[in-house]
Amino acid sequence: MKENRALNESTIRELHKIILKEDYFVDAIDQFDQPVKKKITLGQYKTTPNHVKTKTGEIFFYTPPEQVASEMTDLMSWLKKNERLNPFLRAAIFHHRFVKIHPFDDGNGRMTRILMNLILMTNGYPPIVVEAQEREIYYDMLSKADDGDYSSLIEFLGNGLKKMMEIYIKAAKGENIDGEDNIFKKVTLFTQKVETHPDNLVLSEKVLIKFSNELVKPTAKKIEKFYNQVHKLFTNGEFKITINNHSTTLDRFNKLLKEEFKEVQSIDINLVMKLSGYTKGKPIKITIKILYHFETYHYSISTANYNSGSKKLYDKIDFKTLDEKIDNQIEGILQTLKTATDGLK
Repeated sequence: MKENRALNESTIRELHKIILKEDYFVDAIDQFDQPVKKKITLGQYKTTPNHVKTKTGEIFFYTPPEQVASEMTDLMSWLKKNERLNPFLRAAIFHHRFVKIHPFDDGNGRMTRILMNLILMTNGYPPIVVEAQEREIYYDMLSKADDGDYSSLIEFLGNGLKKMMEIYIKAAKGENIDGEDNIFKKVTLFTQKVETHPDNLVLSEKVLIKFSNELVKPTAKKIEKFYNQVHKLFTNGEFKITINNHSTTLDRFNKLLKEEFKEVQSIDINLVMKLSGYTKGKPIKITIKILYHFETYHYSISTANYNSGSKKLYDKIDFKTLDEKIDNQIEGILQTLKTATDGLK
């Protein structure tokens, strides 16, 4: 698995949505110590405090909701600044710091282990599995890290990594791993399949540029050419290309696309042509709008007469259909102009 892009807060929030699937309610206790139903909104940082009772009976409070945004910003800044740190140590420390923040109302445990393994796997390491019978030891190691002692947690996670690497090496050599713990065997086989699967495509700069060159820019050129041919017939007109609400031109398009992609997880590309104040006949207004939306694993395209729906990045692009829809829209505009033009049959 290759690192397609740096981990960021947008990725984390989107993963939270993917893993937990949809909003739901959980039992909770309010400030008056009364039982209530609490809504868990996916991809959104927590809005109420969360805490855990340790085995000693003490209450450990995670980062307060009002401090989560700044703490997460600090954590992601730390992750970026320490890109040259040993990937295992980087993943282990990130793991603990994320747990200590507990940024979401629910699902934090799953998220922190997934994010730790994402850092490991994007750097060529196998994932670490914390088995159910090891959870109490794992929680003790996290508590020690809370007090500044990372050695026990690193040793615990290191043993898990060593076990997985031994199984990986056996599997890579073609040796029998039937005797290994079932959960480790399953994880090994799964990750090997994912790494070699032809559909394993995540949004990256390379993928975006490919879509741009093969899909977005040809359509933009067609609309721009049409605009240049007819705008002199109107008193007002514009053709705009925007990437996440930042205007650009075809010449600067790929450069801005790369700049935006470094900052955010999702990309919206809008092509908009507007004409008004027709000078050769009845007053008419003309608009062409196309929206290209890209997320980590999906994209969509929508116009006035076409909607692709959400598609996976590896799905085949139906260039012909989209091209025909744009041609039909332009053809319809021409017919409208003919009808509106005085004395033209």
